[in-house]
Formats: sequence, C-alpha cells, structure tokens
Amino acid sequence: MARPWRIEFEAAQSFVERIRSTYLSEKTHKEILQQREVVRSVDEGRLLEQGAKLLDCDLEKLKKAQRLYGKDKENRDLLVCLLWERGVHTNEEIGSLFGLTYSSVSHIVKRLKAQIRDSKKLKEKHKLLNSQDRI
Repeated sequence: MARPWRIEFEAAQSFVERIRSTYLSEKTHKEILQQREVVRSVDEGRLLEQGAKLLDCDLEKLKKAQRLYGKDKENRDLLVCLLWERGVHTNEEIGSLFGLTYSSVSHIVKRLKAQIRDSKKLKEKHKLLNSQDRI
C-alpha cells in the first residue's frame, strides 16, 4: 500500500515538472540567475538515465569506459551534448560525469554539431533526446 506522503510528494513533483515545461525556456538566460538555479535543480542523473534508455545503451558503460568506439561513442557524445545544450553545467562538471576533461567536452560538442548537420539519423537521435529534456 502506498504511503500518503509519497503520493503527495509524487504529485508535487509532477506539478513542478509541468510548470517547468510550460514556463521555463529550453535555454537559460545568462542574466537571470534564478532561472539557472531552477534548471540546475533538475536531476541530471535522471535526465541521463532517460536519455540512455531512449538510445538503448548502458549509461554506466558510457561513464566508465576509457575509450569508446562506434555506436557507444555516438551515444555518449549525444548525452554530453544534451547536458551542454541545457547551459546549466560547465564543461568541467559534464566531463566529470563521463570521465572526460573540460576540453574533451568542448571538442565533442563542436564535432557532434557538425555531424548533426550532415547526418539525418544523428539529427533524429538528437531531436529525440531534446524532446525528453522537457519531461
């Protein structure tokens, strides 16, 4: 049997997420610090788990691997880009989640943006990930 406080907490969480998705723009404005705080309060762990599920990949493998190739590298890069595009975390913070340097994050984002322009398949994956960002 569900505890009443747990149901209330989940309902409150649902309400907060609905308000965020309705009134909070996808990109944070650098001069509105409160907006950054609200976006930052979204659990990036949950966001990454949902993204990994959509990409059908093992998030822990992507986080722990020293070197990735092929589809795993593409999926990791998409998740890195997802966090970077939110504009909430620094490259260093994103890199620490995946065992990368801040410079690697910058290179990944630059390379992936060019690949997205040229690849319809990659563009679709990117769009799919960004659609779940509002959940």
